[in-house]
Formats: sequence, structure tokens, C-alpha cells
Amino acid sequence: MRSGLPFDGVARMEDRLGSTRAGAKESPPGDWKLGHDTEYGGRQTKHVHNVLAKSRAADEVAVKPALLSIVAGVVGQNFQLSTHVISNPLPGSDPQGFHQDDGMFPLPRPHMPMLCNCLLALDDMTVANGGTWLAPGSMCWEQGRRPEPEEVTFLEMPAGSVACWDGGLFHAGGGNTTLEDDRRILNLNFYRSWLRTQNNQFLQMPRELVLSLSPQLQRLLGYHKSMCAQPQLSA
Repeated sequence: MRSGLPFDGVARMEDRLGSTRAGAKESPPGDWKLGHDTEYGGRQTKHVHNVLAKSRAADEVAVKPALLSIVAGVVGQNFQLSTHVISNPLPGSDPQGFHQDDGMFPLPRPHMPMLCNCLLALDDMTVANGGTWLAPGSMCWEQGRRPEPEEVTFLEMPAGSVACWDGGLFHAGGGNTTLEDDRRILNLNFYRSWLRTQNNQFLQMPRELVLSLSPQLQRLLGYHKSMCAQPQLSA
């Protein structure tokens, strides 16, 4: 069995954000940056990177037991945060290209889950405002296979909902064809603890800030022993 997710590779929960939704939406305008995904062409999504270093609004949801139980069901009990980002495809943004978030690991497919991607809706998500495109079950596909149009579904869910999927699942941010609707999301990306994270939490999170966080959040940022391994010296 690959993971604790449904066979299509996606789990959904509604009304799970609470106060996180309101707080995360108040990101200072100056923090929004053009995304690094311009390789897909056109006008792309804007992001606020390194959210946990800039706001306490996401602390509560990042340690919710229901969320972490899903993550553990995908990647096992030893995991940590790789990225924490707020994204917003502004009106007129073009769709992203299909990709797999575990693509940086040079492993033949299919393989064991390397990461769990958790998307938390700060606004209602619809096809029109950029709801994520998904290829259900694609984490089990053989190397080289790409999604065909008839294999694609669209992630639509109300604000406050959460969707989690296997990092091997093909997905893409949809284009925002509306005139004025935002589609802000908080993305929490969890890796197995023995993998190199996409962002180095030890460098991007100031030590003074880390010391002020809860022990559980510190652990998710990598301040723990992975798999309880103990260093040893041989005689």
C-alpha cells in the first residue's frame, strides 16, 4: 500500500482553518512576490514565502492533529515542514504546468511517497478563479506518463477547507479567468525527515523566533532527531 490516502491520492476536509483563514489573508502587500514558476509562461501566481517567519496566523493549523494524522498516513511518523507559502493567482493569471512535487528526487516511478502536500483554502476555490487541476491516481503511474485531458479533475472547495495529496500526484494551479476574485491558499509541504527539504528552515527562520514557538512547531521545522538515530563512535 502506498499511503493512507484514498486511491485517487487526495484527501479533503471542510471547515478546518478557523482563525487561520482571517489571519493569513492579512499578509502585507509588500510581501507578495512574483512566483518562481515563470517557466510555464504567461502571467503566473504570486506568493508570500516563508510564512512562519512573518506571521503567527498559520501556527494553529500547522499543528492540527487531523492534518498531521493525514500527513503521517502518507509519509510515516517522521516528517517535517519543507515549505510554508501563501499563493494567489490574481485575476488574469495563466494556468501552471502539470508537475509532481517530488520531481527533485531521481527515483524510478512509481515509488514510495516522499512528501505530502497540504493546501488550505483562504478563499472559495472554483474552476474560474484558479482551483487546482489534479490527475487522480497519477502517483502510481509509470515513468514518463503524462495526464491526458480526460484524466484531469478540478479541486473546488469552500474557504476553510483543506486538501492533502501524495507528492507524486500530477497537479497544476488553474488559471484565474475572473475579473476580481482572489484565490488565496496556504500551502504546507511536509517531507520525510531524512530527506533534504526544499527550503532550509535552519537558515530562513531566525533562532530567536524559533525559540519562541511551541515545541511541536519547532519539531515540524526540523528541531528533532530523525528516526531516533544515535551517533556512535567505533573503537
